[in-house]
Amino acid sequence: MNRNLSRTAGLLLATTVAVSLVACSSDDSDGAADTSAASGTASDGAASSTASSTESATAENASYPLTVSTKYGDITLDSRPERVVALDYSAADDLVALGITPVGVAADPAKVDAEMPWLASDIKDAADADIAPMYEANVETVANLDPDLIVGGTYNAQDQDAYGKLSAVAPTLIPDMEGKGSWQDRLLATAAAFGATDKAEELIVETETAYKAAGERVPGIGDKTVSYYQFTGEKFNPGGPEVFELFGMQPTAGMREKTALSMENAQGADADLIVIWATGDDGPEILENTPAFASLPAVKKGNLMFTTPPIKYAFDRPGILSLQWFLGEITPTIEKLAD
Repeated sequence: MNRNLSRTAGLLLATTVAVSLVACSSDDSDGAADTSAASGTASDGAASSTASSTESATAENASYPLTVSTKYGDITLDSRPERVVALDYSAADDLVALGITPVGVAADPAKVDAEMPWLASDIKDAADADIAPMYEANVETVANLDPDLIVGGTYNAQDQDAYGKLSAVAPTLIPDMEGKGSWQDRLLATAAAFGATDKAEELIVETETAYKAAGERVPGIGDKTVSYYQFTGEKFNPGGPEVFELFGMQPTAGMREKTALSMENAQGADADLIVIWATGDDGPEILENTPAFASLPAVKKGNLMFTTPPIKYAFDRPGILSLQWFLGEITPTIEKLAD
């Protein structure tokens, strides 16, 4: 087995370095989050330090009725939402970061500790895999939670008909974004329902600043490239390296063009940092024994990261809390690029 690959994977799994975020510049007298203490391995602390209460998230004194824009048109909230259902973990991340504890979250309670350590302590009691099995909202299960606001992504309500069924239960907020959109836009859209836009903007600035500061510790970070692929055992499917751009890194041409690669063209995955999500347990071993991949310069240098379930969740559809957690996990790998 290629020792560089094994050493890199081992480093990733063993990483417990905590990286503090930039101190909050505003007065948190409302009891809302102080994200400056959030760090890589203190995942429960990161979530609980940011989460507080619905009241803290609405300290901007929003005036209701309040109209909020969504992908399927405006919704009107007659009063501040108190019973909010999150149709996916990204929506839950946004809510908890804003100080709102959902009454229901589409997640398997048996897996949240392993897959979403930054959220587990806040959503475990509310987690229910039947809320949105295979990402599609289960309207009956959602209705049984008696929500006054439903928050999710486009994949939870993929057309007007599906959205209509949800909105018949309660006002439904599906952020109006192209594709996945950005985590910043999604957070701001959710915050609008609680009059918490200023708080969302604070959190965004703090998080972006912390990533930029970590990247600046690597000379020439702006010239460093990153590629992120899902390896199926037969080919490489491009993912989204947007989170790494927060450090100042650049996606490769293949990433920008979303080009899939065959095993024979594995050299197209080369970058200063290669990130691989191997869908099978034997994926890393297959790659280690594939000369076209094992001979890549980044692999030889040990600048290869195989994702684990929480790492994949953290940057596939990132939120404030997952980004805080991921920063601590990935910083040692980023700093290694300075060697």
